Amino acid sequence: MTLVEKTVMLLQEIKNATAEQEAGVSQVNDAVSHLDSLTQQNAAMVEELAAAASSMDQQVGVVHSSIQVFRLADGDRTLAE
Repeated sequence: MTLVEKTVMLLQEIKNATAEQEAGVSQVNDAVSHLDSLTQQNAAMVEELAAAASSMDQQVGVVHSSIQVFRLADGDRTLAE
């Protein structure tokens, strides 16, 4: 095997390794993009849940005020008392 043939073989191996690395980097890039998308979706859901929790807290306050007209236990006082 001549020096030129060895050089050609080494260059071919470098080319193949480069192609494999490019494919691996592409897969990592796709995975990171997918994770970024999921993170954005999760952030949006957290905002929605926070808004829903705030709304429920307000509704609990309304219900609590509404039931103050009733005596639920012997020691309770109504708003009228």
